Amino acid sequence: MWTADRTDQRVYRQSPRKAAAIEGFYDWRDPQLKEQAADVETLLAEIESRTLPVFDALIAGKPVLDEQARYYMATYVAFQLGRSPTFRDAAKKAVEAMALEAALKLLDETSLASIQPPPSGAGLDRSAIREALTSGRVRPSANPDYLVQGQLAAGHELTRDVFVGEWLVLVPGTGSEPFLTSDNPVVMLTPDGQPRNRGSTDLSYFFPLAPSAALLIRWARQDEVAVEFASANANQTRALNKQIASLARRHVFTSHEEQAEWALSVPRGPNLVGVQSGS
Repeated sequence: MWTADRTDQRVYRQSPRKAAAIEGFYDWRDPQLKEQAADVETLLAEIESRTLPVFDALIAGKPVLDEQARYYMATYVAFQLGRSPTFRDAAKKAVEAMALEAALKLLDETSLASIQPPPSGAGLDRSAIREALTSGRVRPSANPDYLVQGQLAAGHELTRDVFVGEWLVLVPGTGSEPFLTSDNPVVMLTPDGQPRNRGSTDLSYFFPLAPSAALLIRWARQDEVAVEFASANANQTRALNKQIASLARRHVFTSHEEQAEWALSVPRGPNLVGVQSGS
């Protein structure tokens, strides 16, 4: 596989697993959690191992999955979305923003009379604390263990959304480029390229399975566990690949060197409009 490093703007050969690895990413910091909580890497490895046969079946074009196989795949896709560094970065930013907002609100509602001045004798007052918070000199910091727990919870919650969705396996058509992937392997699609809340009816999930196949999950409430297959034309595969490359945290992975070079030129940020409607 070829790796396009969007940070260093270079292309080289390296396996996705090695390039995207972040040492200690799921380690518990709290000693009690280290002793009592499940090892996250072990949990994710179990999810991956039980999903491999389903993965292979979809890539091979097998159209029917039983409920258990569908659940395995839904869990895998959901945790791929929730476990990514991009997801954690967004969660960290949101948690810290909420904490800052709560702290500023507390300053407006709570007397600081009980706060003792530091030994130096310098006094504390609302305006000084507010200025330190709003200027960024003092910032709330999210607990790393809380973020790991949040990622696991998100994976469980998203599993249901994926399971009940409409599954469409896309295969590159004649003249279409292969699908690529990235260190942010599951991306959310909307008709206008703008973010949506979880559960929105026009929100879809896109997950490349291999250069030869990708899974598009659209909102639905399915009574049957069916999987459909469709050919993606050159414009559709290019648009979907552009979305994957634009939302990569750092690394894009592809089977072709020239495609890796192209990925470096894709602007960062969402730039997909209307792909899920077939435009």
